[in-house]
Amino acid sequence: MKKEVKRVLKFLDEIQWLFALQNYERTVTPKNQDIQNGEEVRLADVTLDEKYQTIHINLYPSFFKRDLKDQRKTLIHELCHTITLPLCESAESLLEGKLITSEQIAQISETATSKIENILDGFLKGNYSHFQKQYKEYLQ
Repeated sequence: MKKEVKRVLKFLDEIQWLFALQNYERTVTPKNQDIQNGEEVRLADVTLDEKYQTIHINLYPSFFKRDLKDQRKTLIHELCHTITLPLCESAESLLEGKLITSEQIAQISETATSKIENILDGFLKGNYSHFQKQYKEYLQ
């Protein structure tokens, strides 16, 4: 298990800047038990605190049973949540009856869109060849 977590940490170290997480304190915790979400078993989940710039990723046993390509894709999926979490949190606040202004929603949406734009722009310009190398290295 230690070797697998080390692989994950190395991968996250290499790609965190792509999601503007390089200044965040990051922790990864392998869990002992899977979590069932209806019909699906959770592979991983992420918690982000933008105020204190922390990110925490839980990895469940099913994550480590997947092949390396699936693991890599799962990690990217979890990092994508760091972009969308503020929008989801706003929706949850609204559902709980908390006031969220249209200006706040617009700002959160613009921030998320800008992050996605910058990621795509970098790839389309061909600026991320080093990231592609790290992406391949996860499989070794």
